[in-house]
Amino acid sequence: MMWFVVIATSSFLFDLTLVLLNIRHLRRHADSGETDTVSYITRKSYTKMAYLLVRQLLFIALVLFLMDDLISIVTAMMSGNIWIVTLVLALAYSMIQLLATSYEAIDTFGTEARFNFNKHTPRSFARDQFVDYLVTLILVMLVSLALYALYQSLGATFILYGLILVELLLILYHTLFVIVFVPLMFELTPLNNAELETAISDLATNEGINLDSIVVLNASQKSTKMNAYFSGFGKSKKIMLFDTLLDRFTTEQLVSIVAHEIGHAKYHHMIKDLITDMIVAAIYFIIFFVLLRADVVTATGQPFVFGLLYTLIVIEFIHKLLGGVRNYLSRRHEKQADLFVKEIGLGDAMTKVMQEAATFNKGNPHPHPLFVLFKYNHPSSTERLRYLQTTSAPR
Repeated sequence: MMWFVVIATSSFLFDLTLVLLNIRHLRRHADSGETDTVSYITRKSYTKMAYLLVRQLLFIALVLFLMDDLISIVTAMMSGNIWIVTLVLALAYSMIQLLATSYEAIDTFGTEARFNFNKHTPRSFARDQFVDYLVTLILVMLVSLALYALYQSLGATFILYGLILVELLLILYHTLFVIVFVPLMFELTPLNNAELETAISDLATNEGINLDSIVVLNASQKSTKMNAYFSGFGKSKKIMLFDTLLDRFTTEQLVSIVAHEIGHAKYHHMIKDLITDMIVAAIYFIIFFVLLRADVVTATGQPFVFGLLYTLIVIEFIHKLLGGVRNYLSRRHEKQADLFVKEIGLGDAMTKVMQEAATFNKGNPHPHPLFVLFKYNHPSSTERLRYLQTTSAPR
């Protein structure tokens, strides 16, 4: 049992080390004009580490003082009933989510509000958190229920069919995320700017991309931060713009933002990211299957529930290592999309967007290389500006 405490503690110390290195590096290299940025990043980092510390202490208390009793209670409750299994998992997820929501509230109405980013009201925040909790809970329960049913009925072949199920659900999630989940969190409206719409449509047509629609998200109701992204598989693609972008940039600059997203489509980054996620999911699922057969799990009498619990503990640390690989691939994709923007003659416009967005969003101008390696899925703003201004990339 102590091995799980060691793994979980190592995971926390890993994060803590990266955060402390990052803050120290930022403070050492920041100039007098970056005081607010230093304060913002430091406060957000310490708030996140405080949350992780509380979660870590609760976990250690659970393992050291409650685990034996917990095994007895769960075993008595379940008695092989699949619906009780689902209820136990739902309660466990709800406790974890309650702690995470507390952290999000402190971050949103504390740090984000202090630096004038937050536009949430308590009501809108509670609604978003509840929608996120409910949707995720339903997905977790459906997947857990299906896996448990397979585990009970298939025995050794569970690994094959369970893995197929997980991968199919992952594909379905990637496909339906924008169609089903984004409208639950944002109001989507068509782009009401004929000049910008024409410029975007012309660019997409020239690059062989069929745009299904260009929509605007009412992100300004939640935050002042700026973003845009691209979605869609196959021939139909959708561009999604935060409304916080529209009044801040010129048409050419907005087209450069969209061109970056079109670059992702042109180089098939969404498919590549999906394949990467499927490989990672397969690794996690194999770990789960191995732990199901471990003595420490089978001894509980409820190997599925405790195997799932221990898997979540083990993969939290493994996820950080695999996350380094996953983020490296993501940074390569982002750089490729940036260089596509430069290649089509919009590099200067993209540079101006990056400069203003980095300043406005208080992005870290001096991140520690190790923090970038494990935590950044985009190149740092400093690196992006450097290669936008100095690198050319032939088609």
